[in-house]
Amino acid sequence: MKTVNKRRSRLAPPHYETRAFTLIELLVVIAIIAILAGLLLPVLGKAKMKGQGISCMNNNRQIMLAWRMYADDNNDVLAPNDYPYTTPFNTTLRSWVVGSMDVLPDATNTAILVNPQYSMLASYNANAATYKCSADQSMMKNAPRARSMSMNSSVGTRWNTSPRGTAIGGGWLPGSYNDAQTTWRTYGKFSDITAPSPSDLWVLMDEHPDSINDPLMAVECGLINAAAMIVDYPASYHNGACGIAFAEGHAEIHRWKDGRTTPPVTHVPLPLGVSSANNPDVTWLQQHTSAPR
Repeated sequence: MKTVNKRRSRLAPPHYETRAFTLIELLVVIAIIAILAGLLLPVLGKAKMKGQGISCMNNNRQIMLAWRMYADDNNDVLAPNDYPYTTPFNTTLRSWVVGSMDVLPDATNTAILVNPQYSMLASYNANAATYKCSADQSMMKNAPRARSMSMNSSVGTRWNTSPRGTAIGGGWLPGSYNDAQTTWRTYGKFSDITAPSPSDLWVLMDEHPDSINDPLMAVECGLINAAAMIVDYPASYHNGACGIAFAEGHAEIHRWKDGRTTPPVTHVPLPLGVSSANNPDVTWLQQHTSAPR
């Protein structure tokens, strides 16, 4: 019997003393994790925003390269930019890019952006993703919107209006719409861009998701200071800023200063021509959109 008991005792597993966390120790660990998360999350958020800003500027530069190559291949004539306001795409239309972002199926159709038969820059840029800021999360009927970028309504030529191939009218430049206006400069050729200079004239800009429709973004230049108003609204995807590209090819993230320039997204179309007296952002836009003839 004694031998058997000894054998059994040798085969029995060793006994280890176990000890669990106390509630206080567990709470301390959770508190430390929460503190670390609180320190890291803002850093990671800033890194994400910076990455999105870099991506946005790269997109702008790619399209600007295509825009300049088009002019080089067409005797200095700039790509068309007279897409009819809110008109759904049809095969008779041509523009630097086609489609209206407030109607379906245009708003979610990336294929038309890179179809060279209709979108005139598509032969030089076949990447539909470049037309949308990576920070733009706007949707249409539960599908991502295809484009966030619009072109200065004083830059480009006519295709859908006459006389075809001439500089566009820049109808909103005086402050009330007039497509036949002659007070403010419009730019049908790259060589026309002398005032503002190519480094100061904006060409592409991300537009507010409640403002974007056709491929143009309108700015008025004739009403200043207390009479100033906003026609189309810029986007503010980058913490109150948006991506902008200029005629000579550089892109930047520009921060807006006045809250009236960046209304919250409500998914309701913003009205045209809203009074914005003494808004420094309107002044900046006016100085970089056109100049008196």
